[in-house]
Amino acid sequence: MLESVLDILKYTIPALIVYLVVHTLIKNFFSQQSQLKALEIKAKSQESTLTLRLQALERMSLFCERISPGNLLLRLAPDGLSVGEYRVVLMMAIRQEYEHNITQQVYLSDKLWQIIKLGSDDIVSMINLAAEELDPKADARLLREKLFQFLDARGATGADQAQRAIKTEAGSLF
Repeated sequence: MLESVLDILKYTIPALIVYLVVHTLIKNFFSQQSQLKALEIKAKSQESTLTLRLQALERMSLFCERISPGNLLLRLAPDGLSVGEYRVVLMMAIRQEYEHNITQQVYLSDKLWQIIKLGSDDIVSMINLAAEELDPKADARLLREKLFQFLDARGATGADQAQRAIKTEAGSLF
């Protein structure tokens, strides 16, 4: 009887060892395959996210260009308007640009979005400040001239600072 138990153990122990080795190897193989697949999916996701982030940065750069006072004043002529009306036209243009691009904040860092908002607010403040120094019923060309004077005196605007921040964030993506 002891001999038959020993015979059974002679075959069972090596078979058990082979089973455990094969089981461990297969488990490790499938685990590695799962990790590789997860890395592939993550890489593809990051690639598409990078594309979306770059597009958002491009759009926000265009937003800053379009609302920069120099471009805004050249694009929107004050012909036949009063200071008050021209002020409203400028504000509406900035607001429309902002609303058109607001969804891009999803792809930007919170810090960059805040800088862009501050840049936009800076331009609005500049327009309001210039308009408050003039008679609302005066010719809008006076407001335009006043804004160009402000620009000459100030140099960089909030839109310029936002542009620099956009370039910095774009550079950090690579």
